[in-house]
Amino acid sequence: MRYIFTLLLFLVSMCVMSQSDIKDLEKKAKKGDVVAQRLTGIGYLEGYKVDNKKAFKWLSLAAEGGDAEAMYRLGNMYEDGKVKDGNSEMAWSWYVKAANVGNVASQMLLANSLKEQNKMTEAKDWFFRAAIQDNADAQYEYAMFLLSENNESEAKSWFRKAANKGHEQATRQHELILQHEKEVAEAEARRLALEAAQRDSIARVEAERLRLQSEELRRQDSIDIASGRKLPTINWLTSNCVERNDMTTDRGWGNPVISKETNASMWGRFSALCNNDQLLFFGKDNLDDLDKALYKKSSEFQRDKKEFDTKRNGTYAVVVELKNNSMKFSANGFTINSFATGTLRENPIYPNYLRLPRFLFPVKPQIWVKDGELYKFACSDVDKLQQIRTSASDMALLLVFKPFMGGKVNSIPYSIANPIGLYLVNLSTGTMVLDLSNNIRKPTMQAEKTLLARGERFEKAEEERNKPKYHKQAKEITCIFCGGKGYTEYFPVGSATLTRSRCTNCYGRGYTMEHYY
Repeated sequence: MRYIFTLLLFLVSMCVMSQSDIKDLEKKAKKGDVVAQRLTGIGYLEGYKVDNKKAFKWLSLAAEGGDAEAMYRLGNMYEDGKVKDGNSEMAWSWYVKAANVGNVASQMLLANSLKEQNKMTEAKDWFFRAAIQDNADAQYEYAMFLLSENNESEAKSWFRKAANKGHEQATRQHELILQHEKEVAEAEARRLALEAAQRDSIARVEAERLRLQSEELRRQDSIDIASGRKLPTINWLTSNCVERNDMTTDRGWGNPVISKETNASMWGRFSALCNNDQLLFFGKDNLDDLDKALYKKSSEFQRDKKEFDTKRNGTYAVVVELKNNSMKFSANGFTINSFATGTLRENPIYPNYLRLPRFLFPVKPQIWVKDGELYKFACSDVDKLQQIRTSASDMALLLVFKPFMGGKVNSIPYSIANPIGLYLVNLSTGTMVLDLSNNIRKPTMQAEKTLLARGERFEKAEEERNKPKYHKQAKEITCIFCGGKGYTEYFPVGSATLTRSRCTNCYGRGYTMEHYY
């Protein structure tokens, strides 16, 4: 092995080196040229005419001049017995000197020798010194040391360097490490998947346990409520709702407004659900046509659709506080002030809904009292009425509903709910006081579209009738709204008397511009 390096560097030159070539080198060597001294020594050692004595002379001079290869060659001569009185200790000494000045062959010889003597720490150090000089054998041996120390990542790097130089053993080791890493990664992926599956299974079991527990509690509550042993709570009534929002009424007009605790975007999102508009619900309605088309083809759209469908089929709740809205009581029930004011009080849609801001909750029209602008709820239990009156400041209406459809009245968009329940609740105790669900009306698409269309026509007629040029006495003509006849009505307003033209039956709701002249 120790001659491989020499053969690779000098075999060709020495095979063709003649005696005259050696003499020419010797002349340069005599002048102190260290390289020439080394080549001359090698020429006498392995060239045309072998002369160990002259080889030793010139190699010694080159070695003393610091030539690493010459030092290595001297070590060879001592080891092979080509020097008189030479021994292995002297050979070792020259190998060490050569290795310390960077001779790779000496470094490999020392490393292998130390390895055979089981001096692994020193051997590893010499293999490393040779490896960083790009010796493939040294890189392989150093990588094997690292592998024995479980430093697989660093070992892989050195195996790869040796493999790139064609080292077969290094190539096999590198492939084994890659295969091992792949197996470890696959095993880790399986382990993580198993852990995730176990966690998911535990979570499903726990979720199912909680669901069954909740169902049992709800079933027991239902029994207790049905028997009168327990009052339904607000939380019980809204337990299946995907969202709950609380509202209050302002002191000035009694109109419901969203409280500070309520998510202000609730009505916008609910409107999107009623209009079955997924783009609006997820804020994608501002995209251009191309981006909308791309979104509809994406996996994000499918994920959003699942959430949207869940929300669209979900149940919602709104709690409307009545503490600032007057309640009046009689022996037959109680009334609540209307939540809306202005000309809409005469709109034909008004008796058919509890009207919150841009939100219509269908109710039976008979609970609407137009002249007083009230909602009237029947209750024959005077003790219950007294209880409600005593706690009137804590009362609220609880509306439970699903999304139904969207519509417009006078260009104002409204969301129409599909009512599930209507309750009078006590916010202080958190319990239901009175079930008013017999007053709700189940909507249909055709009925609601017809109502909204009539409301739209009313608004247009009202707007037209209020134009100054039409403020004259009406003809006695059939009303296009209800079939009644128009007439002139006089009524006092303070010290003045105003005239207005009304239909006998519907108070002018059917008048359009063709009724005036």
